[in-house]
Amino acid sequence: MKKYIIVLLLLAFAVPSWAEAGAPYGISVTQLINKTNETNDTTYLSISLKRCAAMLNLVNGILLRDTGEARFPEATEKFLASAAGMDGVKAQERGANSSRGDIISRVSEEYTRHREQYLQWMTSNYDEYGDYWGSDPVLADELDSCKMLLGAIGK
Repeated sequence: MKKYIIVLLLLAFAVPSWAEAGAPYGISVTQLINKTNETNDTTYLSISLKRCAAMLNLVNGILLRDTGEARFPEATEKFLASAAGMDGVKAQERGANSSRGDIISRVSEEYTRHREQYLQWMTSNYDEYGDYWGSDPVLADELDSCKMLLGAIGK
């Protein structure tokens, strides 16, 4: 949990105005991490991890296509493994009798949904401004938050 508090401090400055932006989410990754620390509930961190897994998967794909290099090669797997572990612990705390397969299936479904949301957001930005994330400060901040979160859980 200590790592997550450090991430909170690093990300606290990067909370954009989501109400003004065209973001498909009503809450940013940074705000989810803040909620984790405020409530001591890892559910919010797990959501952040799944969202970042989806976003960095898309970023890696774009970078690999355009530059031949994926800058975050194992990020998706690390984020999803961490999220599945947290979701498993949370399920046990709630008295659920979920198998590892059930948890992985739910994490995968959430990841897929987030990936589609980010894909639509990036595609819309590309169509309107000619780039995937650079001209949208909210999307760029979301990417920065995910990179910082990746650094906190270990590249």
